[in-house]
Amino acid sequence: MNRLRFLAIIIFVISTPFILKALELFNRFYVEVRNGDGIGLYFLGFEINDKLSYGVIPFYFWSFLAIGIVLIILSIILFVRAKSSKEF
Repeated sequence: MNRLRFLAIIIFVISTPFILKALELFNRFYVEVRNGDGIGLYFLGFEINDKLSYGVIPFYFWSFLAIGIVLIILSIILFVRAKSSKEF
């Protein structure tokens, strides 16, 4: 396996938690019943914000979703580049 293909796989795997966190935030903001003033925001075991108000959740949702999509696009570009270099 060449380096570009391996890097594309790693980047795609890294994008998965970002997309999953965006979906979780979407669910918390639009589907779940609100309880209290806000939520605690954790990502990969790290605390991002202790008291995230409900008004700010869409900003974090779009941020996580954008990062995930950019990483997926980057991995697709690397896959195509690896394929065009005939090193598969």
